[in-house]
Amino acid sequence: MWDAGRQDEALDCFLQNIVKYGADRTALGMDLLLDEWIGMAKQLPPEQAEKAWQNLQALLTEARQEKQATLVLRLQRCMLYKPGINLVEKEAHRAALLNERNIPLASPMVLEFIMDEAAKQGNDSLTVQAAERIINDFPETDYAPEARMTVAQKALEKGNHETAREQLETITEQFAANRIAADALLLLGQLHMGKGEFSKADECFEDILGVREWRGPTWPATIYRRGEIAMKKGDFRTASAFFERIYLLYSNYTQWTAKAYIQRAKCLTKLREYEKVREVLEEMLAQEELAQTAEAAEAKEALERASGRLQ
Repeated sequence: MWDAGRQDEALDCFLQNIVKYGADRTALGMDLLLDEWIGMAKQLPPEQAEKAWQNLQALLTEARQEKQATLVLRLQRCMLYKPGINLVEKEAHRAALLNERNIPLASPMVLEFIMDEAAKQGNDSLTVQAAERIINDFPETDYAPEARMTVAQKALEKGNHETAREQLETITEQFAANRIAADALLLLGQLHMGKGEFSKADECFEDILGVREWRGPTWPATIYRRGEIAMKKGDFRTASAFFERIYLLYSNYTQWTAKAYIQRAKCLTKLREYEKVREVLEEMLAQEELAQTAEAAEAKEALERASGRLQ
C-alpha cells in the first residue's frame, strides 16, 4: 500500500495490528512495528503526518480508557518521537514511563528504554529492575545481552564481583557471536587480573583478539591489558612490545595511545634503556593531540628523568 501511494491506509493497517496485539507484552514484533510506523510517518507531508500522529494519540487515549497498560506504555514511548513535541509534553511521557510499577507490564523495548533512561538519570535501582526483568522474562531475545551487561556493570560498581562474573560469563556463552561478548570478555579478564589470575585473564584477552570482527576500540584496550599482565609478571620486554603495538597500529585511539607511550617508557626504564625512553617520550610529546592529554604532564616529568640519566 505504501509503495502504491496509499500511505494513510498503510499506517492505519499498522495501527490495526497494534490494537490487536499491542496489549501482549510478549508480542515482540509490536515494538518493531511501531518503530517502523514512526519512520514511515516521518516521510509524510506535514498535513498527513499531523493526522497520523493524531491517530496515534487517539489510540493512546483509548488504551488508557480501557486500562491496557502494556499498550499505553508502548504508545507513550512512541509519542516521545513525535515531530515538534514540546518539552513539557515530552517530559510528561518520559516521567510516566520511568516508574517501577511499569516493570512487570512493559514490553522488552519499553523495558530497555526504562533501563537506559534510568541509567542516564543515575537511578540505579530502576535501571537494574528493568534489566533483570528483561533477563528473567525475555532471556533469549536480542535485548538480553545488553541487560546482562547493565546488571554486570552495576554489580561491579558496588563491588559485587560474583554477580558480575555470572552475568559476563552468560553473555560469552549464550551470545558468543554478539559484539557485546567482546566487552564481556574484557571485563572478565580484568576481574581475573584483580584476583591475580593472569593466565585466565590472558585467555579472555586472546579470545577477543582472535575475532577480526571485534576490531575497534576493544582491541587496543585488550592489548593494553595484556601489556599490564606482562608487567605484573616482570616481563618488561614483552610488555614493551604490547604497548608499542598500540601506538603503532591504533594511533587513532588517543586514549589508549597516550597511555601506551607512558607504559612503554616505564618498561624501558625498568630495562635501563634510557635512550629509548627519551625517544619514546619525545615522539609522544611531538604529537599535538597527545601533548594535550592528561598523560602529557607525566611524560614530561619522565622525559626529564630519562635525560638526566643520560648526562
